[in-house]
Amino acid sequence: MYKLICVDLDGTLLNSRNMITPQNKKAIRKALDAGIEVAIVSGRPNCFTIRIMNQISVKMSHITFNGGYYRVAGKSRTFPIPASAADQIAHLAQKYNVRTYFKNKNLSLCTRTDPGVLDYDLYKDVTPEKDRMDMYYSVDTQTILDHDTEYLKIISLQDDVDSLNQMVDEVEKIEGIRLYRYPDYFECSSIETSKGLAIKAVCKDIGIDLSDVVCIGDNFNDLPMFEVAGLSVAMKNAPDAVKEKVDVVTLSNDDSGVAYAIENYVLKEQE
Repeated sequence: MYKLICVDLDGTLLNSRNMITPQNKKAIRKALDAGIEVAIVSGRPNCFTIRIMNQISVKMSHITFNGGYYRVAGKSRTFPIPASAADQIAHLAQKYNVRTYFKNKNLSLCTRTDPGVLDYDLYKDVTPEKDRMDMYYSVDTQTILDHDTEYLKIISLQDDVDSLNQMVDEVEKIEGIRLYRYPDYFECSSIETSKGLAIKAVCKDIGIDLSDVVCIGDNFNDLPMFEVAGLSVAMKNAPDAVKEKVDVVTLSNDDSGVAYAIENYVLKEQE
């Protein structure tokens, strides 16, 4: 009998219009009513996942920052980036003049002025004050280093790809971090974090076996949680290389694939 369902957000729970279908909401509520924990698992910050959870049920849990933080079944834990690593990244951001965000649960410090509006700003009015992310721009390096906080994720992005690549080449040599490199940006978190490592820690904290966990996702950063799950489920819209790594494939995110998976692979098992 499954006791925990871990659901990725973008491309999984959210459809292509970034909305949660009524079918997905209904299925998650049924699972919660059946006594099954349901957690959103995402690289997004707390303010975003809490907004999603509030649309479904206050009984939901979440694992955020790709495993850098979790609150599940009343248990919570953070896995911060080592201070020495954050120090080195801050100096590299200054050296290469790369826009870099230093983030924790409720704070984002950016080294440059950002003229755009990030989606965290858009959701401020519908996010409880205690869960909001305060955002500051044009923050100097010393302020970032002196700030009395631990960072859960660092993101660097830049229009000048050459500067970004020079910076990331040096960041790769820093110990204690896990680096996710993309064409026009990169992310860093603690070496102790991934979706899979967080789920392992959650199971130990709340006293359930990994075999009792169902993980539903759609992309390569979901592979670590697929590897530890009792049942791994990929969305139909996932890349073929991801679908090859899971136990079953559900419908797409536009066809309420999360609801289909919960109804057919979880709730039927409870009957």
